[in-house]
Formats: sequence, C-alpha cells, structure tokens
Amino acid sequence: RMGGRSSKEKSYEDHVLPHGDALVELVGGKLWLVEGSLPFPLPRNMIIYRLPTTSNLLVWSPIAVNEALLAKIAALGTVEVIVVPSTHHTMDTAVFKKKVAPEARVACPSSVRSVLGELATSNIEDEAGIKAALAADGMPEGGELALVLDLGDGRGAICFCDLLFNVVDVGDVSWFGKFVGTHIFGSIGPLHVTKFGKRFF
Repeated sequence: RMGGRSSKEKSYEDHVLPHGDALVELVGGKLWLVEGSLPFPLPRNMIIYRLPTTSNLLVWSPIAVNEALLAKIAALGTVEVIVVPSTHHTMDTAVFKKKVAPEARVACPSSVRSVLGELATSNIEDEAGIKAALAADGMPEGGELALVLDLGDGRGAICFCDLLFNVVDVGDVSWFGKFVGTHIFGSIGPLHVTKFGKRFF
C-alpha cells in the first residue's frame, strides 16, 4: 500500500478510503485480510494475524476502516503489535493506533523509525516469535520488510506489500487512474514485480 507521511492534522475519518466490508478469513482463526484501495487502482490491504504466543493480534500495514469493520476486528481480540513494513506504509499508522490500539507496540525496520519517530516503539527484530527479513539482498535504505507468519502444522504465510502485484480488475476508474496504475507504478496486470518494486526495492 502506497502512502505518504502520517498526518497529525487529519482525523481518523479523513483517512478512511474505499475498502471492502468483509473481514476475509484466510486461515481459520489465525489469519484475516482487509481489502482496500487508494482512489486510483492501487490496493492498500491489511493483514491481521493471531499471535501464537499470546493469542492477541498482529496488524500488518494498518489501514483506516469504517466503524462496522472496526467492530469485527475488535471481536477478534486485542491488537498487541502493529507492523509497519516500509517508509511507504506510514499513512494510517498514527490514527489507527490512537483509535484502535493505543497500547499496542509499533514494530518496524530501523529504516522506518526515522519516519515514525516516537510512534515506533519496537524494532521488528526484537519481536519474539516473528521471523522478519528484508525482502531482497542488497535492498536500499527504506526497503520493504517481508514477514513470515507461523500458522502451525508446518504451514506459514509470507506478508509483503509492493514487490509483487496482480491487479487485473481495476473496476470503474478514470483514464488517469489507469495511466498511473499501468505506467507509473506498473501495478496492473498478472502477478509480476512492479516498476515501483524494481525502482525502490
């Protein structure tokens, strides 16, 4: 999910952009997906994971959602950790933490701490039970984090954001939105490494 710096001037409601109404269960009782997007065809999705050590929740790349979906998230349990994977994913961090999980730790790579400042309270490397690594060798400063989640029974999941895209159905968007998605970010088309990913990650 592409974003700018977190804004202190905007309210939580100002950060809520188009998103689905469902909390999509990917793995029973352990892993959920919230699907959203920017105004142009670029997804901004959020992953919710139940930590095996405490049964609380980890939120990967938080996005602001409406009250109905917030209630569904709250029903899952307490958000313990918020993970910010790169400097391009800070847009909703402050407002999400304030509204949803004031006591949650905000974990990120060292490169993101310069953007989040005091909001970042934990280095991702210090989070017990979470395997984290930069998503490619030789990644530049500000590169994207990949997170490996243990789903039990020898299963796992890898979270990443901008390295790979498979946006095929862009819906009813303007020609400008399609131009940005296709030619600027390279995010439209079958599963592939995007222009954005090649340039910055």
